[in-house]
Amino acid sequence: MQPISSGSTLPIKLIVQLAVRNLLRSRKRSLITVSSVFFAVLLALIAESINEGSHDALIETSVKLSTGYVQLMDTGYRNTPSLDLSIPWNESYFGRLSNLPFKAGYIPRIQNFVLAAGPRKTSGALIQGIVPEAENDFNGLSSKIIKGSLFDSLGGAVLGRELAEYLQVQVGDTVVVIGQGYQGTLASGKYHVAGIVKLSVKELNKITFFLPLDEAQRLFDMPGLVTQVLVNPENPEKSTELANAIRSEFLSEGITALTWEEMLPELLQALAFDTISNRVLLAILYVVVGFGIFGTVLTMTLERTREFGVLISIGMKRKLLALTTVVETLLLGLTGVLLGVAIGFPILIYMHFHPIPLGGDLQAIADDFGIEPMLYFSIKPIIFLGQGLVILLISSFIAIYPYRFVMKLNFLKAARGD
Repeated sequence: MQPISSGSTLPIKLIVQLAVRNLLRSRKRSLITVSSVFFAVLLALIAESINEGSHDALIETSVKLSTGYVQLMDTGYRNTPSLDLSIPWNESYFGRLSNLPFKAGYIPRIQNFVLAAGPRKTSGALIQGIVPEAENDFNGLSSKIIKGSLFDSLGGAVLGRELAEYLQVQVGDTVVVIGQGYQGTLASGKYHVAGIVKLSVKELNKITFFLPLDEAQRLFDMPGLVTQVLVNPENPEKSTELANAIRSEFLSEGITALTWEEMLPELLQALAFDTISNRVLLAILYVVVGFGIFGTVLTMTLERTREFGVLISIGMKRKLLALTTVVETLLLGLTGVLLGVAIGFPILIYMHFHPIPLGGDLQAIADDFGIEPMLYFSIKPIIFLGQGLVILLISSFIAIYPYRFVMKLNFLKAARGD
């Protein structure tokens, strides 16, 4: 080997070769370190995947059953949800929205509270006038029907499961509703139960009363009007830009558009708190893993003290030796990360398409959060990239120790074994 002056470029290929040989020479020690990194990456991926998956499920449920990604409404409707603040919905408005530079689906709705009565009991109910085809495309409403159908040839009504149980009605029975219509008119009607639905949000099942949109307009005496229009952008990440475009288009007509983040600030706060909790758990995991890797590297370094002294004594440049130990540590971390991602990716892919059903107390917690009692997994690329980079950064930080150890080593004492 040619002597290397302190000012010359260090041979990267030689450093990597020496590092690989040293690691292969102590296979058991290397395997222990790689295993600790592998399990750390795998656990971190699973934890982050569950966190992101549960958040995505909660957002999707809230958006598709409640607000939409963007919602059109009268400027005063959010603070005063009244039928008197309804907005027009016709081909002209739909055409204007379709001409905006964003592809999206539009789902008109009418929402208003009424009193619903069965044969023996009465209960408050939320009438939702919907277009069945649009709702089904948006949130798969028909797949949530557990009895009957999503309306029939005569229309009818679809009730939430808990509401139907409380009113003691089944498919084919009759329910009477009474309430206040548009501009103070009396709203009353009699409908047969066409179907019973089980929504993923438990509280909605207690009040939901679906009617076809045209029937709801007749009930509340508001032809051509709706209380809101939900918007489903082709690219949900463009929701804010779409909302701004809609505001500009209808600014002079008293119609506004809000994103789901603006309408559900409490949900954002809950998700942020849950994310912080998950980060704390991951930080604890990183600390444990970091000390595990450091312990292995420390033992490996101290065991080779005499070897380092001898190598420096026979002419090996101190910096070359120190960088070799750094590369060894980085190779151990990189190998563990790649194995963790390689094993974790197919596992999370499978779990993403086969979520785990929850039971017992976990099911009750899921109901409280308004999501289906399932353990969802996310496969966003940032999860794999982020966790891998964090473990590599930990390994890089730990690699400072053997580097400094070699650079400060008294090679004469080390070579004698003192």
